Amino acid sequence: MSKYILIGIIMIVGALFALAYVIYSRKKRKDFTLEQLKLMQEITNNEIEKIRKRKQEIIDEGAKKGEVISTEKLLESLDELKTSYEGDNPEEYFAVIDKMKQDFRDKYGPTIPVDVAYKISEGLEKLP
Repeated sequence: MSKYILIGIIMIVGALFALAYVIYSRKKRKDFTLEQLKLMQEITNNEIEKIRKRKQEIIDEGAKKGEVISTEKLLESLDELKTSYEGDNPEEYFAVIDKMKQDFRDKYGPTIPVDVAYKISEGLEKLP
């Protein structure tokens, strides 16, 4: 996984842990009012938006520097699908996965720019 995507994930998880702690510590003292819940939701939404913007800045910086991610590293997760398959026709299932992997390699080559990889991970880039 790219360090850029990992940084974004860490930022989101950190914000969610902080929010969970605030909710937990407040809940121990008393229930929230509707206004407090709305305010917490607004604060959370603002923090998530800040994190999204920062994540995009990190991706953009990496793209400007020409940072890339190994295509094979991205495709490893598809091999994990093979190990968890419990259906009736594994050969057909595996063939579909192998075809997807080859189509991906044919489209992107051995490496993928970080900005394109990010779009793929977010579902914004159409896969082959």
